[in-house]
Amino acid sequence: MKAALSGVGSFSEGGLDGDADFSSSRYVDPGHVVTVVSSVPVTEVVLKKLLTECAAVGPDYAIQFDGIEGVAVLFTSGEFLREGR
Repeated sequence: MKAALSGVGSFSEGGLDGDADFSSSRYVDPGHVVTVVSSVPVTEVVLKKLLTECAAVGPDYAIQFDGIEGVAVLFTSGEFLREGR
């Protein structure tokens, strides 16, 4: 995920860089949903890059974006849901 997001914007692990486009932390309990804070819009380019890079993870995982456009979820199956739309 880090590699994919770094390919489409700046990435900060642990939120240490307040100017980063995306940030997340690996120091959380393992689970099937990873939360990414996004300070930029989650575009089709971002989603395609993530799906390509994260295909090996399997279909039972999701990436939740908490960002400037609200909350959105990308499932590794390719489904994308945006809150309130």
